[in-house]
Amino acid sequence: MIDSMYYKKIFILLISFLFIACLSKKSQIPIKSVNIEKTPTLNTIKESLIENCHAKAKRDTNNSIFLELNESVLKIDLGYKNDFQLDSQLLVQTVKNKLFCIAPILIKQNALTIQITGHANDNNDTSKDQYLSDNRAITVAEELFNLGIRDEIFAKGCSGKKLKNAKVEIFIYEDKSKLKDQCK
Repeated sequence: MIDSMYYKKIFILLISFLFIACLSKKSQIPIKSVNIEKTPTLNTIKESLIENCHAKAKRDTNNSIFLELNESVLKIDLGYKNDFQLDSQLLVQTVKNKLFCIAPILIKQNALTIQITGHANDNNDTSKDQYLSDNRAITVAEELFNLGIRDEIFAKGCSGKKLKNAKVEIFIYEDKSKLKDQCK
């Protein structure tokens, strides 16, 4: 009986020793500082687009991407007069190439809210214009999704408003609460 108590005490002592040894070794392990990247600002995204996609901060004649930044939204204008084939929701190849450049930059960012507004040529047919503008926004949203962007994307057509050509505008928000109707 004494032998079993003796072994239990030795066993508990051994476990305690191992536990204390493990704790003291853990406390001796140097803790490396982890460099956590701060959520990129819209300005960082803008700078990356300028550097990698030949974007411009001002309009120019060579159809580069045009960027406009205010404190809550980054607007991307693909800089092409007609982003779509006439009376269609099919993107022209030049615009697809620009989306191929934009997508990897947006994928690298933390969660963003993306709003796409589509516009139609003025066909003097409000229902056709609305159909085209809605479907153009959806086409670009689907294209970005297919390129790997899994952020929250809103797509809406702006028929009869603002622009009168076959194009889209892309708006990037860091904060969903700043989202506003860009058709007004």
